[in-house]
Amino acid sequence: MPTPPRIPTRLLAHRLPEAAAEYLLGDLEERYQMILAERGAGAANRWYWWQATTAIFRPWPRTDADMGTAPWWNGLGREVRHGLRVARRAPLFSTLVVLTFALGLGAAGAIFSVLNPVLLQGAPYPDAERLISINDPDMHGEMHNIGYLTYRDIARENHTLERLAAMSYWTPILGGQGDASQLSGQRVTSDFFPTLGVQPALGRGFLPEDDSPAGRNTVVILSHAIWQARFAGDSGIIGRTIQLSDRAVTVIGVMPQSFESLLAPTAELWAPLGYADGDGFACRDCRHLRVIARRKADASLATTVADLNQLSANLVQLYPRTYAVAGFVITPLHELLVGGVRPVLLAISVAVALLLLIACVNVTNLFLGRALVRSGEFAVRSALGAGSVPLVRQVLIEALVLSVAGGILGVGIAYGGIKLLLGLAPTGVPRLAQVTMNGSVIGFVFVLATVTGMLAGIAPAISARRANLGGLLRSGSRNIVGRTSRRLRAALVVVEVALALMLLTGAGLLLRSLGKLLEVSPGFEAQGLVSLALQTYGSRYQEDGAVHRYYAQVVERVRGIPGVTGAAVVSQLPLSGDYDKYGIHTETAITLNPGEDPDAFRYGVSPGYLETMGIPLIRGRDMTAADDSAASPVMMINATMAKRLFPAIDPLGQRVRVGGDDSPFRTIVGIVGDVRQQGLDVGGEAQVYMPSVQNPFADSRMVLVVRGRADDPTALVPAVREALRGIDPAVPIATVSTMTSYVSQNAATRRFAMTLFQLFGVAALSLAALGLYGVLAASVIERTREIGIRSALGATRWRILAQVADSALRLTGLGVGIGLVGALGGTAMLRSLLFGVAPTDHLTFAVVGGLLLLVALLAASVPAWRAAAVDPAVVLREE
Repeated sequence: MPTPPRIPTRLLAHRLPEAAAEYLLGDLEERYQMILAERGAGAANRWYWWQATTAIFRPWPRTDADMGTAPWWNGLGREVRHGLRVARRAPLFSTLVVLTFALGLGAAGAIFSVLNPVLLQGAPYPDAERLISINDPDMHGEMHNIGYLTYRDIARENHTLERLAAMSYWTPILGGQGDASQLSGQRVTSDFFPTLGVQPALGRGFLPEDDSPAGRNTVVILSHAIWQARFAGDSGIIGRTIQLSDRAVTVIGVMPQSFESLLAPTAELWAPLGYADGDGFACRDCRHLRVIARRKADASLATTVADLNQLSANLVQLYPRTYAVAGFVITPLHELLVGGVRPVLLAISVAVALLLLIACVNVTNLFLGRALVRSGEFAVRSALGAGSVPLVRQVLIEALVLSVAGGILGVGIAYGGIKLLLGLAPTGVPRLAQVTMNGSVIGFVFVLATVTGMLAGIAPAISARRANLGGLLRSGSRNIVGRTSRRLRAALVVVEVALALMLLTGAGLLLRSLGKLLEVSPGFEAQGLVSLALQTYGSRYQEDGAVHRYYAQVVERVRGIPGVTGAAVVSQLPLSGDYDKYGIHTETAITLNPGEDPDAFRYGVSPGYLETMGIPLIRGRDMTAADDSAASPVMMINATMAKRLFPAIDPLGQRVRVGGDDSPFRTIVGIVGDVRQQGLDVGGEAQVYMPSVQNPFADSRMVLVVRGRADDPTALVPAVREALRGIDPAVPIATVSTMTSYVSQNAATRRFAMTLFQLFGVAALSLAALGLYGVLAASVIERTREIGIRSALGATRWRILAQVADSALRLTGLGVGIGLVGALGGTAMLRSLLFGVAPTDHLTFAVVGGLLLLVALLAASVPAWRAAAVDPAVVLREE
């Protein structure tokens, strides 16, 4: 009969008494044979080694007389109850430990609630790892959307994709006269939902015949949210006709409540794309479609990339004037969704890990101090026959009891932390709706509580195991402190200071970075500006002239409102997330491949836009009412574009074309200051301004900017709304926002990271100061006899104060030195969040180091005064 694998006797000899070891091995061998018969030798061997090596954590009987049939958890329950009694006898110590654990565990739980759905779970679609995004690159490697004909070529000629879908943003108007509202939606190809692997909960999805010019404006699918909010969850909605932008469309489906539209988080409804060859936007170089695909089950990502890149190379050969370079940009969908927020979330996760480690180190120091107080108890118990294993196990269980209590309180802190995170989180973080207190977060906190409790209890457990009654009696004192224990506690303080410095350095760098960012001029005067997004629709605005007349009336009517000092309309607003770029080239430098043309942000504006926004006119003239549709096409360019296109000649009077071959050349009549369009941290953008009335395709969506009171421009909004209703009450106002809020939102990601780093840094600094205070206070108590004798021999009070302060500065200085080395490497991960500040900024490092030294002196002040107040006469009498 097979026998269990041989266990070295030393594995159990130093852990269990003889009777318990024999009982354990006999019981294990019997159960080994049962598992061997049922599950085989591999499973039996693995089980046997696990049971044997974890024996230390089981309260086995100590003698043969104690052997019985009582289950092992009965003894564990007794030791847990004993741990609770020990905690009650030291309420201050227990409270401090529980609060320290709770702080670290609560922060970790709150961050896990974000990391789990955002970074760890992946996209919430079936087989989401097979979903990819496909983009066109430009000459500089930047990603761009794809033209419809390119999408068609990919769908027809690929060999590795199971499904392929394209989509564009859509802003339809829902409702009738007087109560219209703009919605957020998508136009998609018929394979969009099947590509994601989802289907409507009610009704049906799009059919290929829906995705045609005839079906383009006839059917729609609603999100669950809008179905509930606008249609009261009416189950008879399927087949019902609703008005969208003055067109009657039929509702054919409602998406499930669980469906997350990660590609367009605000999408409320979907309609067929409905393109056909020959349509105006169904071209090859009209790159306005986002394309996603699902790989075949047997096609790896590398194989798919190779297949699509070969397809791209073929397209470049066939259409050399359309594509800048060969090769698509292939990105896994999950990476596309979280790539922008991963750096900040990982940085915050590291900060939380540092804070939790500091908490664990602090608790370990507290337990070591507590073990010194209880050294007499441990020595006596050992002398009375208690083995080392029960002592170690008891100390570990006491640590676990307090860590679990900290976990319970930490769950509450995590709940509040989640609310804080959701309130501070910047826009653009996907799946925020899934960030909540749930079973996975609670489970994570308690697993972490168990692990940290074990880690914090190891050192004091070893200290309890080494308790010696003979040394205690020889010392003539109740407590005995060894040099090793003292050095260990000092080393832990050094570690705390080093970790605190790393956290504070990150907070300092982010603080300086945010300050630098907010010092950047956006290129316009944000104070006193409010914006309102408008969109014309319906039969009244089929002609471009009608659209232009409406916006001209809007500007004229709003300028007449008391308190308004300026008003204009623009096709895209700086820092608002708009992204409208066109290729440009000069009359004397026409490239053979339009894909190689530089591009620029295009702004269609009304006269007075520069003055209203506070954008400086550097040279030339502004747009005027004379620059109408009958006048020669004109434009203004920004200073960056002037330097880039005309480095050696005067740009004024030069002619530039914006867009394709069918666009006219425009004469440059003015040069204006640079405006930050994509972000405060993004400069050097080429920008062109043209009269909105000279746009060959009138912009139905425009943004009205109004300048009023600098302290509260929104006070004008009611009067502006009234004026707009007087012109056409059917035109909805989609978004109302101040320009200062756009500037503030642009720094939201950095502000989010900075705020959390500051909170964690303050907590880490407090814990480090507490740890330093505890070590110094214990040192003073331990050295009371020495201090008294030295005072009796002539040492002055200031001399004693200086010695305690010197101990504090030595420990802190060593921690600062180690922390600086760690921070030099660790702050590199903050590089993507920094602006105008290097990760190795000397000023930040110096200030943080000085702050820690100052806090160390403050923490040492109370123990130092206690040491200086020692009465040598009292000490000598005790001797």
